[in-house]
Amino acid sequence: MKKETQFYDRLSSDLTQLLESGINYDVSIEVGEEDANIYKVHSIILQSRSPYFKKKFDEITFNDDHVKVLKLPNIPVKVFDVIIKQ
Repeated sequence: MKKETQFYDRLSSDLTQLLESGINYDVSIEVGEEDANIYKVHSIILQSRSPYFKKKFDEITFNDDHVKVLKLPNIPVKVFDVIIKQ
């Protein structure tokens, strides 16, 4: 049981590092208006965890840089921080 717990702890840590680094991201989420924050995320992870993001990403086409851009100006950055890290 301890090895299983260690595996999930490590996986959670790895996914957090992936979010924070933005390496090989394919979606940019712009959150907030004046103090906007840009999150460089991986659609496959968010789509597998959220029907909302799956629907949103399906509606957006890739830009010239092969990145989908989702703008969420009505969501405060602090709120989105909690959402994205859940």
